Amino acid sequence: MTNGFSGRYGYAIWKDNSSNIQIFRSIDFGVNWSATTGAFGAAGVNELPKITTDNSGRYVYATFSDASGDIKIFYSLDFGVTWADAGSFDSGLFPKIVTDDSGRYIYGSWQATPLVLTRGFRSFFPITNMKDRKI
Repeated sequence: MTNGFSGRYGYAIWKDNSSNIQIFRSIDFGVNWSATTGAFGAAGVNELPKITTDNSGRYVYATFSDASGDIKIFYSLDFGVTWADAGSFDSGLFPKIVTDDSGRYIYGSWQATPLVLTRGFRSFFPITNMKDRKI
């Protein structure tokens, strides 16, 4: 779960019993929750999906390892109303994603051999500029 600074916008992500990724959002301080629309796909067996947002709650980023082991990243630029698939990245497990207060700088890491970290990049506009670095 994650929320913007004020707490008005909240987001929850999990893998359901069919291994499909589900993202729900609240726009009223967590009083009511609704499913977001998006074809997020299936997660891997031991996957714990992650979600993060900026201070406003407008920019939301989700990551997980899919059924084939590829790292997937989805993002929303409109408070979780619509979602875009940023594509697949290297294979790995246990991805993490964080953003700064403005939602313009996003960093990710996941377990692989060697460990993979994204280089910070200016934005997801477009995400195709994302590069990774192995350490």
